[in-house]
Amino acid sequence: MNRYRALLKYLLLTLFAVGLAGCSSLDSRDGASRYEGRFSASIPDASGAFQNASGSFTFLEKNETGRLTLTSSVGIRIAEIDWNEGSSTIRIGNREPIEAAEPESALSEALGIRIPVKRFSSWLTRAPIDQNASEAFTFEEDGWVVNVRQRSENTRLVTANQPELGIR
Repeated sequence: MNRYRALLKYLLLTLFAVGLAGCSSLDSRDGASRYEGRFSASIPDASGAFQNASGSFTFLEKNETGRLTLTSSVGIRIAEIDWNEGSSTIRIGNREPIEAAEPESALSEALGIRIPVKRFSSWLTRAPIDQNASEAFTFEEDGWVVNVRQRSENTRLVTANQPELGIR
């Protein structure tokens, strides 16, 4: 795996497998759900050394259409995934775009991993079973263990782990 692909894979795993900090929902003029936030993580690599990454993300979704943009901490676009019903495209840096029927398939083709991109908004908006619960709540979905903690009225901390990837 080349170094650039390894870095992007790491950043996407960071976003989905370690956490989304300071995620907030913003109203969009066209009725799309819009979430923005920061990600930060420290993940052990195969040698046991820790790799650190941070940046920001923007997630837009309306019906079957969506876009996830990952930006480095200095504001450079790392990757962007667009999808609508039946097609998706992932753009990584200045490489040729990769197209597939679903965003998960495009990511799998580009990086060799399957991340449930379309589940992202449900993870961010899911309410605890006990509506009065102010503590974190956890649920499992598609092999991922997701923990959600409400930090303020419009801000949540979401952590998602997939044990098969060996990320904690």
